[in-house]
Amino acid sequence: MTGHIKGIRRRFFISSLTKYMTMLLVPMLLLSAIIAWVIGNQVPAMIQENSTSLFSVSSLSLDTLFKELLQPKIYIEANPEIHLSLLQYLQDTNVDEKTQANMVRLNQYLDTTRFSRNYIHSIYIAKQGAPFMLVNGTRMLTSHVQDSSWWNTYEDHSSENFMIFKRNLKNYSFETEGTPVITLIYTTKYHELLVINLFQSYFSHFLDSLVQHDGEAIWVTDAQGNILAENWVASGIPDETKYKAYNQVNGNNTFENAYQLTRRQLDNKELILYSLIPKDILNSSTTLVLHFTLIAAGIAILVSLILSFIFTRKSFHQINKIVSLFEQDIPYPLNLEIRGNQRDPFYYILKHVASLYVDQAHLHADLLQHSYNLIHTRLAALQYQINPHFIFNTLQVIDMQIGKDLEHPVLANKMIQQFSKLLRYSLEDPTTLVPITQEIEMTKTFLQLVHYRNTNRIQIIWFYEEEKLQSVNTIRMLFQPLLENVITHAINEDSSKPVQVRIRLTPKDDYVYCSIVDNGCGISYERLVNLRKQFENNNINLSHEIGLVNVYTRLLLSFDESCTLKVYSRPKHGFAIFFRIPYALPLVDMRMGNDTF
Repeated sequence: MTGHIKGIRRRFFISSLTKYMTMLLVPMLLLSAIIAWVIGNQVPAMIQENSTSLFSVSSLSLDTLFKELLQPKIYIEANPEIHLSLLQYLQDTNVDEKTQANMVRLNQYLDTTRFSRNYIHSIYIAKQGAPFMLVNGTRMLTSHVQDSSWWNTYEDHSSENFMIFKRNLKNYSFETEGTPVITLIYTTKYHELLVINLFQSYFSHFLDSLVQHDGEAIWVTDAQGNILAENWVASGIPDETKYKAYNQVNGNNTFENAYQLTRRQLDNKELILYSLIPKDILNSSTTLVLHFTLIAAGIAILVSLILSFIFTRKSFHQINKIVSLFEQDIPYPLNLEIRGNQRDPFYYILKHVASLYVDQAHLHADLLQHSYNLIHTRLAALQYQINPHFIFNTLQVIDMQIGKDLEHPVLANKMIQQFSKLLRYSLEDPTTLVPITQEIEMTKTFLQLVHYRNTNRIQIIWFYEEEKLQSVNTIRMLFQPLLENVITHAINEDSSKPVQVRIRLTPKDDYVYCSIVDNGCGISYERLVNLRKQFENNNINLSHEIGLVNVYTRLLLSFDESCTLKVYSRPKHGFAIFFRIPYALPLVDMRMGNDTF
């Protein structure tokens, strides 16, 4: 190894080690310091603020739930006819059909409300002094209803329009404890009592779902501080602590120096939601985060030192290979052999650098060969160049001379005139579109010339309506190459069989659909596949189907991709060509994109 390479190695080692240390250690130390400061000063306050915000959002769910329970009262009061029928239904033994029908509607609504909310135990509708009451949609004698304990509570506060309290509901006389429920009593404008019993266990589970931290106690009280429901953590907190929480004035403050208290009064002003979080739980989480951060910082520092040393040595080993490669004196043609571990990224880079080096040399040689071929092609073109207009003018002179010699027009004059007309049409600007009717006329001229040579061997049948094609424009020499290809193959390969070619032009929607179908000998499947590949690769094989590929390319360049050729064939079953062109395309110069008119 030369002294120059050794100097590079020493500088690279020092530079790499410094870079790794700077990239890994400095950000880690700064991050550790920031995390330590944030955890020590900001995180507890952020957690308290976040907990309060989440608690406020959670209380909205409880608010929404109790607002939904007010809907039956609104439904009854918003339907006077049903409300009056309800009064009669509770007081009279016999009711008319209209009252009965209104009660069916009311019971259906109440059943829907009860069954769609799994927290509703039962719904009663009663009226003081009325002999009947509704129990889950069934009219019963008030004296026969087993659950009557709520009457006592209501009579003690009969002046209030809304009541909520906790009790045990007993449907049968043999029950000892009953079902713990929360009972809501709404008084309607005609003084009926709408009694909704809610499962207390549902609300206990619901409060458990609002917990944001381990050990958080949540409970709900009425406006007087009576507990209606609580989660399992709150059930273990002394009643004295809950009573102090009820008497707190502020919504979020330090409570007994051991808890974070959050309380929120719901929109109905009758319920208060409480959250009590032990502060040692909040502090333990922040302490745990700090310890993990410090441990991770220490491990990162140690790992950064080790990796800096290992990767520095390994990287220079690969760089040394690259430097040595370019210092070799390798004669042309290049033959570089790269050895190494294929999983090593530096091996991948080294291999591709050498490959690009070799490819560049080969491309240079190919460029020289291409330049030579281009010069040779230009010389050949200059040697064989002939002006097409010279051919056209010569044909006119021959036509005139034949007329002079024979003193009257003959078939040769007609053939020369037709060929001259076709030649002039083909020599006009190929970048402009022409009316499709003109293209059809020129195609028929070409077919007439073919007919002179192949009398009674080719039958061309056109299917189109000229008036429907007046606004259609297309490229020049569209049909002639396709028909020439069809006629050449059909006649040359089976001259004994008459050939019938059907050309169909069908306007539909925004396109004119074109098809050219013959009953000739067709082509083999392999040849058809090869032809389609030439279409896809735009590869013109000068010995076969040059007209097809030429038209395919011109359609692709002139219109959208959906207008290209599709070809089908089976041996001895003919050949078919399908394509389409836009229906109302204006005459434009395709080089400039401007209208010619």
